[in-house]
Amino acid sequence: MIELGPNRYGKSGIRLVKVVRGAAGDQVRDLTISISLAGDFAAAHLAGDNSAVVATDTMKNATYALAREHLVGPIEHFGRVLAQHFAAFPQVAEATVSISEHAWTPIPTNSGPAGDAFVRTNELTRTAVVRATAAGCTIEAGFQDLTLMKTARSGFSGFPRDEFTTLSEVVDRLMASRVSATWRYGPTDVDFDAAFDGVCTTLLDVFAEHHSPSVQATIWTLGQAILRARPEIDEIRLFLAPLVLGGKKARDPLEGEGVDAIADASGASSIAAASTLALTSSSRSSTTSTSPSSSMSSRMFCSASSVFSP
Repeated sequence: MIELGPNRYGKSGIRLVKVVRGAAGDQVRDLTISISLAGDFAAAHLAGDNSAVVATDTMKNATYALAREHLVGPIEHFGRVLAQHFAAFPQVAEATVSISEHAWTPIPTNSGPAGDAFVRTNELTRTAVVRATAAGCTIEAGFQDLTLMKTARSGFSGFPRDEFTTLSEVVDRLMASRVSATWRYGPTDVDFDAAFDGVCTTLLDVFAEHHSPSVQATIWTLGQAILRARPEIDEIRLFLAPLVLGGKKARDPLEGEGVDAIADASGASSIAAASTLALTSSSRSSTTSTSPSSSMSSRMFCSASSVFSP
């Protein structure tokens, strides 16, 4: 027997740019949004009956219309407005809204920041995912592609060796990594901007002070510190991809080799073995986190996934 399994559909890649005018200068909000709906859509698949299908054109236009009034604060707020709007359709069981915000900052000039000229920054991309059902909303926040480097206090040694191992043991090396993180908020009211800034501050402080014996130890240390510092967060998932810099010798500053350039993954740098980690604060949440390895399966590198409950 052939049966229809769980299914969802939606609109991806909705581009939204909003300019907020102000006496002190303009503000640019630049978002990429995806919307997906799950629910009672069996008739569309089995009988070609579209009477319950919310058109993706409707999703796009509703996003633009709601942004005029509701895109005035953190992307988590706007994501909740959108998700609740689509979850209100009687045939929709769950609406999921994913948002990435691309940062633009005023161009610095001799007379101060420009009021109407901007440069796009590539430090990181802020993200949010909001899921709405009849029972309520769950909100996840995060960031993608924060690139960090340690020029000392990072090593890797004591690992098993066999006939296929060529990696040398080092006690001090360059460690450059591309970091992405996603965290889930608890049911309490959250100051999303303050929480986001707090996570980033904690991560940077701990990364700077931490003596890293391995990528695995580093993401565990980062995750624990963030959960301890931010009580509004129930779970965090961290992804850390080491970047290979320059030539073979560039990993070890003790050998006197420098790094001529750092490029992105399409240039001289490449992504090496990556690690993924999920941590749950068991004292604040009864939810059991699951391994994110399945969601990483399409990525083009090795991934080690683990789940920890401190």
